[in-house]
Order: sequence, then structure tokens, then C-alpha cells
Amino acid sequence: MTNARSAPPTSRRAGRGRGVRARRKITAYHRSVDQTISVITAVVLAVWGYRHWEALKGVDLWTSPLEATYLFAYLILVWQLLLLVIHPKFRPTGRQRSQLKDLRVLIPVPVHNEDPVILRRALASMIDQDRLPDIIHVVDNGSDDPAADYTQVESWFLQETERVGILGVWERTEWKGKRLVHGHSALRWTGHADIFLTVDSDGVLQRNAVRELVAPLADERVQSVAGIILAENDEGSVMARILNLWFTTSQLLGRASQSTLGGVTVNSGPLGAYRFEVVRDNVDGYLAESFMGRDVHFSDDSMLTLYALERGRTVQNPRAIVLVAMPENWSHHQRQYMRWMRGSTIRALWRFRYLPMRSYAYWVNFLNWAQVLASLAVLTHIFILGPLRGDSVPFRSSAQVLCLVGYLTTARYLALRRHDQQLSSQILTWLLAPIALLWALVILRFMRWYGMLTCYKTGWGTRARVEVFYSGPEEDMPEELKPIDPSMPARGQRLPPDLPAGLPADGLASGGRASELAAAADVRAKAAREQEAAARRQYQRQLHAWAASAGQMPAGSYDGRQDPYGRRRDPYRAAEERPTIQLMGIVVSEGSGRK
Repeated sequence: MTNARSAPPTSRRAGRGRGVRARRKITAYHRSVDQTISVITAVVLAVWGYRHWEALKGVDLWTSPLEATYLFAYLILVWQLLLLVIHPKFRPTGRQRSQLKDLRVLIPVPVHNEDPVILRRALASMIDQDRLPDIIHVVDNGSDDPAADYTQVESWFLQETERVGILGVWERTEWKGKRLVHGHSALRWTGHADIFLTVDSDGVLQRNAVRELVAPLADERVQSVAGIILAENDEGSVMARILNLWFTTSQLLGRASQSTLGGVTVNSGPLGAYRFEVVRDNVDGYLAESFMGRDVHFSDDSMLTLYALERGRTVQNPRAIVLVAMPENWSHHQRQYMRWMRGSTIRALWRFRYLPMRSYAYWVNFLNWAQVLASLAVLTHIFILGPLRGDSVPFRSSAQVLCLVGYLTTARYLALRRHDQQLSSQILTWLLAPIALLWALVILRFMRWYGMLTCYKTGWGTRARVEVFYSGPEEDMPEELKPIDPSMPARGQRLPPDLPAGLPADGLASGGRASELAAAADVRAKAAREQEAAARRQYQRQLHAWAASAGQMPAGSYDGRQDPYGRRRDPYRAAEERPTIQLMGIVVSEGSGRK
């Protein structure tokens, strides 16, 4: 169903809009604070390095692997900090700003069983940008939870995008998967977009996010830009604070140092920008990636980054920021991290295979795995082999190194000034740095190895129902989305999803009826997974058949012989040949967009 014009926009104007509401306070990255932190860090590292240089003068590193590993880790840290000092500012000239305004920005928004309030906040942040996107394409891909009723959100979205001059499109489909949404959006808007901007349906973009994300693309060599992901809920628990500090540091230290030489290996999915051709020319391999004979549904962000690396430079702009919800409990954290580590293992193999050895990203990938092995060797030597030989464990010196390295590597966290937190709260999070480093070296390290060994488990684990609900102040909730009936359950509280109507909840506690219901639920879940897999395969073929018939993709790119690059087909580029299927129907709603 189309309630407005069916043709996509052709204007290349990129405007600046007032948006939904004025939000002057934003989370911002302060380069001056960062430079001060860098100077202090350099002084501390110089003193520390001099002391250890004196201690290592009489040591033969070839016969002392522990000292050699220690020196290797120190040099890697120094190298990363040196690269941070010379990181570009990404400030376009007047001529470049004029060229950037002509770039048309597309934001595809995959939605599946998301809380309507959280979804509306995310969409509002995309509309309330000081550099408006040209197209926002929302795809409700198979939401089946009764709580995920987007009728009011859709109506508001179409009205609001029309008001500010954005082409808003809302689609409802039966298939699930972020990759399918990206592929479908890339094919649909071919010729009408220049920048492909990835987001999550729960991410709240800061008001300057689109402008800052597009700025590095003034350099024609740059193919993708990564933003900074911050936890919106890091005050919710100690674990949320630790994870936010660890994740933010990995972006502001490791990824930022890669950015200096144009070799960022992973863009985070909640905020990343790609030249449109990076996605469009690789749709076939992106949708049909497989590993060990299994379709890969996760790690879509690193896959797109790998495609961008094949074409040119990949960078990060720390001024482009989005707030997302981080795990607050162990169960959610371990599921998320295991998915990341399995994807990281597969992607590392692809980088070794497809990136040229002369590229900086190739050696970043090599050094990352060298660091993993080095840290494992050090921990094993100190805490396992040493005690077995009768050596005492150097707890005091280990604690000193842990504190020093922890505070030095996470100091840049303070350069990000949160608009939604007091400075004292940020300092409290930073003081947890030694605990965060210990968590990364011990718990996450073992999880990483387990993820490597189980990387053949390539399923995403799409949420079966709404899992996260809006928990902010009720006055901030849109009026039309507030509960009307006071007798209704509170948000987040509901009966078990498979409980038949009229059956008491305590009736499931025991007896044969409970076993029958559990078995029936397993059968329904299995059938749903099979239906989802069939729909996914069907839509993959639909996209390629449509693109080939329209002349927008080489006819042989999905026929089992070669991909658009002319290479022989392999799991990285395309999956096995599948039978021809019928096309699927899609319900579409479009706003009138820019005039």
C-alpha cells in the first residue's frame, strides 16, 4: 500500500532542519581534553619505559619469553598512543562542505519486536539532526509480539518526516534479519542515495551525528566511517559501567589508532556510514555469506567494513556519537559477547584471505591475534606454570601493572562529556578501570577462546518477543504511547509467551500438562525457525532475481560462476545455488518526502 508518491527522491539537496524538538545539550568529544590526557599519558609512559629499560639491559630477550612478551605489549601501547596524537580532525574545507551537502544520505532501520517507545525515540533522533538525512527507510521485519504494535509510531513517523522534508518509508515484511533489510534497501534506492548509514532501532543519535559521520567522506579515499557507541544505561549496574568503559576504550584507543592510518577493521552497527557502492556492489555476498556450510547472520558490521577496506580507507570520527542500551546482567552480556567473538573469528580468517599483505588493516589483524596469544602466554606463565614450579605469584607487581595500564588506556573516556550524567558519575566509572581490565584479561579472554572453538554456530538468535522496554521518566514518554487502562500489566510484565488463554500460571508448575505445553512450545519454535530460514532464502533469491532483471546487477553475480569482482565463488562471496522461488508481497507506506 502506497499512500503517497511511489518514486524516490531525486534532489541532491541536503538540508538542515529544526527537527522534532530543540536539543542543545549533546554528548560531545572534547579534543582539547584528549590532548591534555595524551600529554600526561606520554610522560607517565616515558618514566615507566625508562625504569623498565634499565631493568632489561642485562636480559637476553631470546631466552626470556616473559620479558620479551612484556616489552612487546608495551611497544604496542606506545604505538597506539602515538597514532592517537596525529589522528586527523576531519574538518572539511568550504568547498568540501559544499560537496558533502550534495551527498544523499539513506538510513535503513531494521525493526523486530522493539518497544514502540524506544523505537520512536530512535526515529526522533534521526529526524532531529542538524544535517538531515534524505531517506529514512523503516522495515518492520516480522515483528510478531503483540507489544510491538507500531500503528501510532508509523503514523507519527510519516507525518514528521514529511514536515521536515525527509522521504519517510515504512515497510512490513514477514522475513527477519538485519542483512536482508540492508540488502533490500540498497537495491531499492540504487541511484537515489550516495551514503548508506547503518543504525539500530534502539539507538539515540546525538544531534550532530549525521553531519560528523559524513564529514570524513570529503576525502574520496575514505569508504566508510565509524561512530562512537556509548551506553545510555551505564548507571544501571556495576556491570553496565564496566562494559561501557571497556567498550568505549576499545573505540577511543584501539579503533582510533587504526583510523589514523585508514585501517579500521570493524565499524559498530549502531552507527556507521558507507559509500553506497560499498553495500550495493556486494549485496550478493553480503546476503549469502556462509561458513562451514552454514549461513552467517551476525557480524554484518564487520562484513561491510571488510568490503570498504577492499576499496580504500576506513576511519572513525569520535564526534559522531550514538547512545544504546548495554547489557546489565550476565546472561545478556555473555550471549552478546559470544556472538561478537564468533563473528570476529570468522572475519579474521576473511581478512587474512582477502586483504593484501601491504595493507595496514592486514597487519592490525595479525597484531590483534598476536596480542591475544601473548596475553594468554603471560597469564599462563605467571599464574599457572610459576606456582607449579614453586614460584610465588607476584600479586603486588601484577596489581600495580593492572592499575597503571588500566588507568592509562581508559583515560580518554573522560574526553567524552556526557550530557546526561554528572562528571562525578563519569569519574566513578573511570575508577573501575583496573576491574574492567581484569575482566577483559580473564573472563572475556576465556569467552573469546570458547567463541573461537564454537564459531561454527552462526545463528543470530533473533528476539522472539520484546525484551527491553522504555524505563525512563513517564513525562518523557509520548502521550499517545502511554498506557490508557490502569488495569493493564506494567511495561515488561506479561504472562509466559506460550501460556494458553484462561490457564492459570501456577498450572504450569507440575504435572503432565506442563510437559505437553513445553513440548508444543518447542515444536512451534522449531517450525518458526524453519519458516524464518525459508523466508530468508526466498528473499535472497528475490533480490538477486529482481536486480538482474532490472539490469542493476551482473547477471552472473549469483549464478554460481563468479561474483561482481570476477572471482571464483566461495563462502565469503555467495552461498550454494538454491532453487527458484516465487516473489513475496511487501506492504509499503511512504511519506511525501522533500518537495
